[in-house]
Amino acid sequence: MDLIVTFRHEHGLKQRAKVDYFERTIAKAHSRTDPPPAPAPVPIQDQAVNDTDGNLGTGTPDPGTVKALLCERVSAVVGVPILRFVKISGSDPSYHIVLRSGVCIEIPSYEKLTCQEAVLNAIGKATDTLIDRMKPKEWKAIVRLMLDALVEKPGGDENDLKGSTRTSVAQYLQAVGIMQTTTDMPRHVEHKPVVIDSAIAIVARDFLAYLNKTATGQTVTVKAVTSKLIALGAVGVRYKSRPHRDQSRWTLPVDEFPPAEFCDWYKETRADDRD
Repeated sequence: MDLIVTFRHEHGLKQRAKVDYFERTIAKAHSRTDPPPAPAPVPIQDQAVNDTDGNLGTGTPDPGTVKALLCERVSAVVGVPILRFVKISGSDPSYHIVLRSGVCIEIPSYEKLTCQEAVLNAIGKATDTLIDRMKPKEWKAIVRLMLDALVEKPGGDENDLKGSTRTSVAQYLQAVGIMQTTTDMPRHVEHKPVVIDSAIAIVARDFLAYLNKTATGQTVTVKAVTSKLIALGAVGVRYKSRPHRDQSRWTLPVDEFPPAEFCDWYKETRADDRD
């Protein structure tokens, strides 16, 4: 019952005062599974726990109450009170297991979250508790409960493929500048950003060189850069740069990277054209 009250408070849900509500809610949650053979639970069915107007079985499911009860079921199996499971969203999400004691355990990846040894060792290390291992089928049921109980939190641009690429490309353009033309460009600058048909166009390998020069502790590949640019909405084109051979470039989305925001000469040229 304490888990339900705490979960509803933290998620801004209206608190319930009637004892029969808690009795019915907990009974309904337990009815979602068959009685589990100790210590393992049985997978949850597709029923929902509802609390519209304090009644069960009607109205819109209350996700907060459901997630709190799922945390309670996992707690009962592992023997450690768990308040919530959190997913930090992004292209490579991480996870937190928040204990009732206030301890926050970080699980770095989905692979680790679904790994019995990783999760139980992390909880045991944080609580000085020896947790009995389960059979694979039993652990699979626990994983389902944890995934259903996840509360998702945004990870920010740094943890999102498109968002982090947007930031990196903007820094790259500000660092290297944008050339006015590709015609008769000296060879040492032929791969620098240019404006083609009112859109900024970059060469993936030059962007790659910038990333590998500025990145700390990691090496970026051409494949990774291509994936980043596609996620950003860039479009691959071939462009002739006299006297050099054709270039493969990526035109950046104009709404994200308007040339006037990244190069003064383009802004001045547009002003002259209007005059």
